[in-house]
Amino acid sequence: MKKLLFLILLALPLFITSQTSLWLSGSSHRSQLQDAWISSDASGEFFYNDATLVRRTSTLSLTVEQIIGEGLGGYGFTLKVNYQIVDDRRIGTDQYGNSFDFTELRHKFIPCLNFIYYFVKTDLFGIQANIGGHLQLEKLYLGLIDTELELNNSISPFIGAEAFIRLTDGRAQIRLRPFIQYQMQSIYFSEINEITGSSFSEAINGPLTGWVSGLSLSLYMSY
Repeated sequence: MKKLLFLILLALPLFITSQTSLWLSGSSHRSQLQDAWISSDASGEFFYNDATLVRRTSTLSLTVEQIIGEGLGGYGFTLKVNYQIVDDRRIGTDQYGNSFDFTELRHKFIPCLNFIYYFVKTDLFGIQANIGGHLQLEKLYLGLIDTELELNNSISPFIGAEAFIRLTDGRAQIRLRPFIQYQMQSIYFSEINEITGSSFSEAINGPLTGWVSGLSLSLYMSY
């Protein structure tokens, strides 16, 4: 995971030109919640044990957007890279009255590459088609049994479309963005070199596995 993150950061200067937009953001928050931990005894009976969940989530996001041309025939791409660390600590008492206190540490690395084709793009209105994919690498450390697990790595190709309508009066701007995205079959792998051209062919030619649609409304004010 760390090697792939380093390679992406190393390759970033190749994508950056005078027409490139670049955003970098980070966040961290901590929460304490009432939770339940499921355990079982020797007979296989399950128990729900009350627990206090202390969670700290840290996220680093990088977005690179490149637009080439406007209107019909214009195109571009967006590269988003998210790196997230979720540190969960559960504290409580099991069905036998014994106290427990253990940690689960989860690392998620999710880059997403999205190629864009513009049918129409002006300052006030736009329609575009998208094709791309999400790569997800995840590692989980279980403090209860002192074990580190490499979870299923996957690439999830998608196709979609979206539009935007922007209304502005100089100081205020309202942006309405409807979108839809269709998910193709995911490609699961342990090592990057296991992915071949036939893997993508099978995913693209296979049935769609799901879809996401939505509508976002944004308001910007300047003074």
